[in-house]
Amino acid sequence: MRINYIYWLPQNDTTYRYGSRIDAYDNQVIHFENEWMAPGRAMITWYSAVNYQASRFVPQLPILRGGVEYRIKAKYIAKPADSVMLRIIFYDIQGEIIDQKITHGYQLNFTYPYAATRYEVQLINGGCRSITFWRLELTPAFTEQTGNLMFYTPKKIDAEQPVNIMLLRSLRTAMIPSEEIDKSHDVPNLSLMMVAWQEIDQVASELLTYFENLKERRINFISTAHRLNPVVRKLVKESPYWRGWLIDANVVLTDYRLSNYEMTGSEGHFFKHLELVPIQETLDQIKDELKR
Repeated sequence: MRINYIYWLPQNDTTYRYGSRIDAYDNQVIHFENEWMAPGRAMITWYSAVNYQASRFVPQLPILRGGVEYRIKAKYIAKPADSVMLRIIFYDIQGEIIDQKITHGYQLNFTYPYAATRYEVQLINGGCRSITFWRLELTPAFTEQTGNLMFYTPKKIDAEQPVNIMLLRSLRTAMIPSEEIDKSHDVPNLSLMMVAWQEIDQVASELLTYFENLKERRINFISTAHRLNPVVRKLVKESPYWRGWLIDANVVLTDYRLSNYEMTGSEGHFFKHLELVPIQETLDQIKDELKR
């Protein structure tokens, strides 16, 4: 399972600019305002294939497989509400439109046509005056997701032992399952929960709702990123049965082999290194304490 993240990059010439005010924030959130834009126009278009010499930017949409069902979800707040449409257009090798889907909602399920060679995704103005946009999420339709969380069930269950929740921060480009998930069989009741990086500062309330009925159950919350430490601190205050494990502030979770993995030409849009969380090493250090 993989959830691809697609952002609104205002420096690309794919945004409706006439009369528009566009503000970009550090966490790649975009605020777009245009009170005079005609309904039916595309505020932003994303492409799976482009002519780089003509456009000077690279495609943002991933390559899809024919016959596979996918889910695309847009995360935004629009004013007025229900004033934005999500549209996806499919093209054949001749550049002709072979199909398209559109919805007034935030989410659209579709099956990628076998004859399609490329596709586009658009946010269509339906009377919108302003929109605050976080990202698109594109994933196979069967991918299980709860809000801004992706949850992996335990490989080994022991009703006598505490529940162990290891919190992982997603990459900026995607929410990808860790390669070490299958190596953690020796820790009972271990669930890995991936958190969307843009929502880390607000995810504590979402986690509290998720675990509301388990306040009398022993739970260990394990942080694996510096920004997740405050989340764990908030959680453990909610129940005397909950304990927290924080990552040392002096630890830098990087792998030199991946130092240029997410480099781009746009300063500030992607990390200059990829964090690599040593899941098994972390568990080896604390697994005896988790049983208490």
